[in-house]
Amino acid sequence: SILDGAIANNAKENAKKFVRLLKKFYRESNCKEFFKANEELYNQTSESFYPVYKELDLHWYESFYGKDPDEKFIIINAPGNGGGNYGPSITLKNGKREVYAIMGTWNTGKDGSAVFSFDGFFSTLLHEFNHSFINYLVDKNINTFQQSGDKIYTVVSDQMQRQAYGNWATVIKESLVRSAVIKYMQDHGFEQDKIDKEIMSQLLRGFLWIKDLVGELNKYSSAREIYPTLESYMPNIAEAFEIYAENIETYKNEFESKQAKVVSISEFQNGDKNVSPEIKTITINFDRPLSDKGYSLEYGEQGEKSFPGIKRVTFSEDKKSVVLEVCLEENEEYDFILSGHSFKTADGIPIKNHEVKFCTKRSQ
Repeated sequence: SILDGAIANNAKENAKKFVRLLKKFYRESNCKEFFKANEELYNQTSESFYPVYKELDLHWYESFYGKDPDEKFIIINAPGNGGGNYGPSITLKNGKREVYAIMGTWNTGKDGSAVFSFDGFFSTLLHEFNHSFINYLVDKNINTFQQSGDKIYTVVSDQMQRQAYGNWATVIKESLVRSAVIKYMQDHGFEQDKIDKEIMSQLLRGFLWIKDLVGELNKYSSAREIYPTLESYMPNIAEAFEIYAENIETYKNEFESKQAKVVSISEFQNGDKNVSPEIKTITINFDRPLSDKGYSLEYGEQGEKSFPGIKRVTFSEDKKSVVLEVCLEENEEYDFILSGHSFKTADGIPIKNHEVKFCTKRSQ
C-alpha cells in the first residue's frame, strides 16, 4: 500500500541518517583509541563467555529450521548493555547472511570483570539466535497472523508492554522463539524439571499458549518428509494461532485459577493511609497453602525509599499466611511487591504478583 511504502521509505531514510551520525560520532569521540585502550577488557569478556558458547549446538538450527548453513553466526558481548539482548541479522550483497546474538552483561565479579554463568546466559544465547530464523517468517506472513495476533494481544497486552513488547507481531515472534528454546531443550535431553521451569517462566510472562505451541513444533518435527523447513509449515502455525486466539480467555482463566492469591492482610487493609507505625508484623493471607521453600519481595512503584524495614519472613503453620516482621516509621509511605519468583504454591505454581501499599500515621 501507499502507507506501507511511505513507512518503508521513512525507515530507510532514518537508517541512513543514523549511519551518518554514527560515523560522525566515531570520528569526533575518537572511538578507535577508546576501543584500543580497552582491548584487554574485551578479550577477557569474550574469553569468559566462551564456556557458555561452546555448549550451544549450532547444527541444531540448520536441522530444525531446515535451512542451508549459509549463515555466519556472530556473538557480540556488550558490556554496556546491562540486561539488554538482541538477535538481529543482515543479508549481504552476495546473498550470505550474518546472524548476531548481541549479549548484555549483567553479572560481574569482585574485580568488576564480566561473569557469565551457564544457567544465567545459555538460554538467552539460545533464544537470541532463534530470532534470526523466526522473525522473517512472521514478517513474510504478517497478514495471515494479524487477526489472531490482535485478539491475543488484547488479552495479554499489559504483561507484554511491561516487557517492552508493544505490538502483536512482536508477541507472535517472541512466543515462537520461546517455544523453539523449549524444543531445543527437549531435543538435547535436558532434565524434565528444567524444561518444566522454562515452560512455567513463559506462562508467567503471559505466553499462555506456550505448551500447545511447543506441541505444534513437535508435530512439525515428526513430519519433516512433508515439511522440510519450518517455513513450509508456517500455514499450520498460523492455523494454530487462530485456535490460540479463540481460546485465549480460557488459557488466562485456567492459569490464574492455579495461582495463589492474596485474600487479606491481618493488621490493616491494603491501601490504608492510617496504619499504626507501632505494629511489628504484617500478615498476608492467601487462599491456599504455599511452599515454604523461599520468599521474594521486590520494590514497588516508589522504589527502595518506600520499602519497609523487614527483619524476618516466616510462614504460618498451615502455610496459608506469610508473616513479615517489620520495623516501621511514622508518617511514611510504604510500597512493596510479593513476587512469584519464589512465592509458590505447594505444587510449584508461582503466585500472581501482589503489590502492598500503605501509609503510617503520626504517633500521638
